[in-house]
Parts: sequence; C-alpha cells; structure tokens
Amino acid sequence: NVGYSIDDPKNFDLGFIDADFGPGQIAMNDAAWWNLIYKATDHLELGLEISHRRTHYLDTSASNEGTLVLFSSSLTF
Repeated sequence: NVGYSIDDPKNFDLGFIDADFGPGQIAMNDAAWWNLIYKATDHLELGLEISHRRTHYLDTSASNEGTLVLFSSSLTF
C-alpha cells in the first residue's frame, strides 16, 4: 500500500498565537507512506511501514519533518 495525505488550510483563516506561547498555528501537515505485509508462514506475518511527515507553522522557523520506520509481526494459532 502507498498513500499521501495533506491538510493545508488557507493561512488567512488561521489566527496567530503570540510568539511567547509557541510557533503559532499549524499552516500545513502532509504525510507520505508505504507499507508491506509479508506472510512468512501460515501462522506468521511480518510488516514494514515507512512514512515521512512534515508540519509547517505560520512561524516558518518552527517547521518540522521526520521519517518513521515501523516493524510489526503477527502470530496466529
């Protein structure tokens, strides 16, 4: 599976919080991801998910991004 999501409101709809209290409103969030589930045996599944996420604030110096890598396993009997 692959996917992409975005939340990007119009900046004029957002208020601005005083800089003493943080970076202000979130101006945009987006994420892209990929995942795979592998059936190793009749009773064992292994999974991998990689996603990249970004957050942009009205105060652009506080914008942030990161990549996550998740492993999973499932045992059924």
